[in-house]
Amino acid sequence: MPRENCRCGLPSSCLEVKTPGENRGRWYWKCSTSTCRFFKWDNSAMPFIRHPTEAYAAANTLGSLARRPATIPYYYRTPSKEITLTRTTVKVVFSLASAHCITIKAQKNLTIDPLIKKINGVQWDPERQLWTIPTSMRIYNDAMRSLPTDLPNIHLDIEPIPRSLIELLHPDEAADNPDLINEPELKWTEFVESPMRSRLNTFQQEAVRLGVERRGRILMGNEHGIGMKEQALALANVYESEGPVLLTCPGILCSTWKEEIQNFLDLEDEEVCILDNVLNGLFRENPVVTKRKRVTTPRVRQSYALRMKMRMENPDYESDEDEDGEGVDDSDVYDILNRKPVKYYVASHKKISNNKTKIADQRFKVIICDAGHYLKSKDQNLPKNLCALLKRTPRAIILSDTAIFSLPIDLYMLIDTIDENLHKDVDAYTQRYCNPKSTVFGWTVNGRSNVEEFNFFMDRKIWYCPRAVDMKSEYRDAIRDKIVVTIKTQEKRDFHVHFLALQSGEHDFDDYVKEHSLLKLTNDAKKDAIYEFMEYVFFTYKRPKIAIAYFDETTLLQIKESMAKKKMKYVELNNFQDLYDNVGRYNTSYTEQFVFVDMKLEDLNICLSAVDIVVMIDLPKTREKLQEVESYFQFADRKTPLIIKYLIAPETLDTYLWPTIMPEDLTDDVQYQTHSDDDKHDEAEDTWDDYDLDELAKVEALAIPTDRSKVEKEEDTVKDEEDTVKDEDGTVKDEDDTVKGEDYTVKIEADESFPLDSPSPALSVALCEEAYDVLNALKEEEEDDDDYDLGQDDMYPVIKLDDE
Repeated sequence: MPRENCRCGLPSSCLEVKTPGENRGRWYWKCSTSTCRFFKWDNSAMPFIRHPTEAYAAANTLGSLARRPATIPYYYRTPSKEITLTRTTVKVVFSLASAHCITIKAQKNLTIDPLIKKINGVQWDPERQLWTIPTSMRIYNDAMRSLPTDLPNIHLDIEPIPRSLIELLHPDEAADNPDLINEPELKWTEFVESPMRSRLNTFQQEAVRLGVERRGRILMGNEHGIGMKEQALALANVYESEGPVLLTCPGILCSTWKEEIQNFLDLEDEEVCILDNVLNGLFRENPVVTKRKRVTTPRVRQSYALRMKMRMENPDYESDEDEDGEGVDDSDVYDILNRKPVKYYVASHKKISNNKTKIADQRFKVIICDAGHYLKSKDQNLPKNLCALLKRTPRAIILSDTAIFSLPIDLYMLIDTIDENLHKDVDAYTQRYCNPKSTVFGWTVNGRSNVEEFNFFMDRKIWYCPRAVDMKSEYRDAIRDKIVVTIKTQEKRDFHVHFLALQSGEHDFDDYVKEHSLLKLTNDAKKDAIYEFMEYVFFTYKRPKIAIAYFDETTLLQIKESMAKKKMKYVELNNFQDLYDNVGRYNTSYTEQFVFVDMKLEDLNICLSAVDIVVMIDLPKTREKLQEVESYFQFADRKTPLIIKYLIAPETLDTYLWPTIMPEDLTDDVQYQTHSDDDKHDEAEDTWDDYDLDELAKVEALAIPTDRSKVEKEEDTVKDEEDTVKDEDGTVKDEDDTVKGEDYTVKIEADESFPLDSPSPALSVALCEEAYDVLNALKEEEEDDDDYDLGQDDMYPVIKLDDE
């Protein structure tokens, strides 16, 4: 190639473009002294022709003058001033975007781009702005071989797809005998045929299917935790034959999980054990029987004639006097011997970590770990101990409300726990998915890269994370979640005195509560539990907007102090501020996550449409007040279901308020009967029309519950047995039904042991059907269009039913 001379008449220099851009890698001529503006592209260097070193050395005058003979020994040589050929590093990354597509990401280079275009099956994706090839091992291997590695001016840094991800494309090898079904198919068949399936929603059934397919190792990350408890318990119930289940969760949620397990799986109290309440001897195969003080059984002395008669009739008869000692109550021994085995052990993360050796010795086959985001740190002892225990367990079910929003670096511990063979090298994982960047303080990995491949292997192997928008059709507008918190023993004793006074029936409920400030005492007893639960909320929920409803303002002081330390912003809604300005600011703000709502607000025309989760730390006294507060957050165009969490402290005033403001049947219907296949439910819909159902709801809201033994449901007819009594004047009158002219009165017997004088909304369906059968019979006999009154005593309100 002839040497180019510049305008100065001197030999020009040949250099390579190193600036990123479309001309990177090209060679050009320029003035060696930078005196003139001579410039010319060097097109002689073809992609596969190696430039001779002598030609480039000759282009530089300094390099040609400094050359030495090759025969001179090395230790006599002076450092060469020859300008050697510099090589530019170009990185090419192959990623598995989906089961049908592999992407190729490469820096733009005039030498590399023509080579990529020649790959068999390659196409340019304008949406991704990347090259793509089909997911075929033959095409992928051809693409890897088509990229040269011996270019003189370019160093190719090729990053292939990890081998563990390529194995995800190939299903497990089929069994030798196709007639035999494997374990996942057998477990799934048993679940489909069980009644448990009908109690779950569509997305919950899909979670169980994936859990069974992955042999019980799965990360469940339903957005905001919607329906996650039920699907986790349903999956654990599939492996109930493998022994007891260990459930670990934050300490504030232990009592909540115990009640959830008992209600969902219909277990007794002794079948669910909270290990945090056990001081020593967590697992005793032969429990020590500690009997109470010996209790003598009462004996009655019988006459001699009666004892002789009993001996004649029964030769084996023995009187109390024949016994040598006193009778002893062995009820404790009987309870120990007949105690049902524990099926679920519930413990906090801290309890499990501190007793890791004792827990490991039990060799649990199934472990459920709630709040998996507590395990993201690989340097702390608690996450390391729990993850080590979960790795050794055949079935590991991890739950996390915020997994779908977590960074890849925060999910590595959970990924390694579910499948430790997927990404063994944490440095390679960080380099590929965490977008590491170098700063003056070191490397930061709080980023995302290669997102499509990350989501692919997570969906295929690790997690199941349905969105709240997709689950909206499966639920009503509001999902009510009961959070059971515990209080101190001394505070329980103080409330027990008030309970005895209320049960005596000598005091009016509202007056007694107001006189002794039971609402204030309940709030004071729940303070520590409220603070602990709010710390759990602050740590768990980073994205959703949360409203905190309260009655007592003193509880908010410590919560606000904790938020101030964390530099968290919030908005207050009370009667002392401009509500509409604060509501509008909160609904449109992206930085203010929390809002404090005073349940004593006088203005009811507000709408907090941005709220996703409501935490009620206090309970209102009436159902009407609860509906009023809930109306602040409900509107017609809500895209995601509203989640309401109620903090309930047993053995406090909440024990009385909860069944009054939130009927148990309504709560069960929301959580467990969304897809019920009960035949009785279908028959009820066919039997009752809309008007009757509305009237039935009125009766349910005003009736008094009776003892279960006094209410008997009859399917075909209502049994009519009237006890007649005589009045002082000798007239015969029915004790239950009284007929006087046009007035028809139905009296419902109330339970005398019910402690409150105010009516309760809880009523059995049998009692409602009996009342309506009487009303229907009376309607048929009545000829005119007069209204009917359902009369009751002073404590029973009167309901008027229209003929419409």
